[in-house]
Amino acid sequence: MKWSECRDCFLELRALEEDLWAAIEAKGQNLPHACIDMLKSKVSQLQNRIAVGNQCIVKHVAREIYGQVDYEALLSAGDEGLLNAINRFDPQLGFRFSTYAYTALKRQMIQTASRENRERNRRLASARDIKLLQRKNDRPYDDDMLQKLNRVVLCLDDEREKMVLSCRYGLDNKEVLTRKQIGRALGITRERVRQIEKKVLSKLRKYFGSELLS
Repeated sequence: MKWSECRDCFLELRALEEDLWAAIEAKGQNLPHACIDMLKSKVSQLQNRIAVGNQCIVKHVAREIYGQVDYEALLSAGDEGLLNAINRFDPQLGFRFSTYAYTALKRQMIQTASRENRERNRRLASARDIKLLQRKNDRPYDDDMLQKLNRVVLCLDDEREKMVLSCRYGLDNKEVLTRKQIGRALGITRERVRQIEKKVLSKLRKYFGSELLS
């Protein structure tokens, strides 16, 4: 869309928005007003016209940062950002909408890419840690102690308590993990893992006294 056409659309859009707000205010005061639904429809049509006419900006920015995140996710974020830019742009400021939209879209799409990357890395880390839970490793206790611990684990009703105890003490053929690794796998903080471990060890005192706490 050429800037001259885009600017005319924005001027008409802002005028319609003023008419719409005036109509809504008049309705609230029980005064004669224009048809609100008709005005809303015209506003929406103009917004869509501007968005379609400037879709090339979304694709241009997406191509610039593609590779950091899924291309379709970038386009989706760009479409949302374009509508936000349309709502905020002032055609009276003297610069083109494409200049304003490019800056706004690039900022939002980079934020989306960063957020998607953090979530992807979190999922990958969680998957790695979950895989570790099923790997065999050397255990720090003798066979007799491990048999006792395994019996206690079977008596625990809480699955999360079982997982924490198993992974901290290498039970049920699981690798001994740190609290941080367990927290990642279970989606909880390291401090929460410590609290659960402390709670379970309190239960173990009934069976083994302080032997497990050394």
